[in-house]
Amino acid sequence: MIRIAHQLVLAALLVASTVHAGTKTPLTCEQLLNNNPPTLLMNPRRTPTVLILSSRPGPHGGVIYDLRRTGPEWGSNHTTVTYDVQGDPRWFADALGCHEAEYFDFRLCNGRVMTIPNRMEFTGAVRSVNRVLTAQGKKAIPITYYDAGEKSQNVWRYLERFTKDFALPVASRGNHFIHDISFHTGAIFIPEDFLTYAARRIAYANGFAADLVAAGENTLAYNWRLQMVEQLDVATSAQNLYLIAHGRNPEVEDLLLNTMRIFFLGNPRMPAGLSAHEQIEQWLVQEGADSKGLKGRLVRYATERDSQFDPHADPTLIRESDPQVIKGLILKRREEIRSAVHVLQLSGSY
Repeated sequence: MIRIAHQLVLAALLVASTVHAGTKTPLTCEQLLNNNPPTLLMNPRRTPTVLILSSRPGPHGGVIYDLRRTGPEWGSNHTTVTYDVQGDPRWFADALGCHEAEYFDFRLCNGRVMTIPNRMEFTGAVRSVNRVLTAQGKKAIPITYYDAGEKSQNVWRYLERFTKDFALPVASRGNHFIHDISFHTGAIFIPEDFLTYAARRIAYANGFAADLVAAGENTLAYNWRLQMVEQLDVATSAQNLYLIAHGRNPEVEDLLLNTMRIFFLGNPRMPAGLSAHEQIEQWLVQEGADSKGLKGRLVRYATERDSQFDPHADPTLIRESDPQVIKGLILKRREEIRSAVHVLQLSGSY
């Protein structure tokens, strides 16, 4: 019954969809994306541009939302806190492919309306895809998602959950939810080796933040963790695969691939090739810690932590590969997920 109701609502939305060249033929998802490609957040719009119209049960055990574009573009840099940039909810569909994204309940109905899943609906689809991947002898998607409620996430908890469970937050409503569903869904395309290394590096960084707190530098600790949250958002964003998959903007793609490579190697704001404590020392200078007489003591903390984490030790693949190798690995993962979705769609399985 849920599946039938879902199809009826989608049919009703499509009837009201944009018509093509004066005919009654609705534009396809691909045509809609080609006519108005997903937004690159480089010339940011600061106002919200989407609004949830209605909701209904989805086939994967969660909820599907009908989302309406209220601004001139789908994407926006609107925030309610520093790290909840709205983003563009079409990234996932454009990255994975329109047909395959419909399995996850991302569907462009027309130029102004689309559907998106909530956390439970999205993770239900991921579980089904994982069953097929495992049966095919491929690695399951390791990323998980947890309910972040309605408020902004504590940055310490955000980082801690990722390092322990490869877990990312999805809020239940508001701009936080649009941000999470736009950005964090892209993490399913990141190879497990990349996630493993990122988790080790973030655990190291989170530990150094604890050292800052112990030294009475709560503001420095928050700033240090906040930049890690922002970097994690960027490195796992669905915007990444959207750019990589289509090559619409080669210059931005190259910049993005290099940013991802450095993220999985070390702090994107620091030069590659530095040891962990050298990166921290530069950051402390940037933050003005030296003027407080703190830098020497905090660098000693960082040097001690180098025995736990060496950014030059592992993994060889990420450290030595060029950005095009990373691109190939991500696109290979995308094709594995697409193949698993095809199996599910052909069998009618949810």
